Amino acid sequence: MDTEFDSQPEETHKHTQRIRQMTPYELRFSILQQAHTLANDEYQAAYATVAMWNDNPKTTVMMEYPEFPSYEYIESLADKINNFVSSK
Repeated sequence: MDTEFDSQPEETHKHTQRIRQMTPYELRFSILQQAHTLANDEYQAAYATVAMWNDNPKTTVMMEYPEFPSYEYIESLADKINNFVSSK
C-alpha cells in the first residue's frame, strides 16, 4: 500500500538544511538586531534591579530608572560586534 510519503524520495525525509550566504545587507541587519537585543537585555536587567530596590519598603533612597537605549548606543554596540566578528 503506497502512501504519500512512500512516493517521496528518501532525501525529503531527512532533516537537511541548505546553508546560503547572507548578503552584506542581511549581515549588517543581523548585527544590528543582535545589538538591539543586547541593549534591550541590559536595559531590562537594570530596570528590574531598580524596580526591586525601589519596591522594597525598607529602602530610604530611591534609585533612578535607566533610560531606554538610544539608537546611537545600539549603533555603537553594532559597530563593536562588527569589529569583533570582522577581526577574527
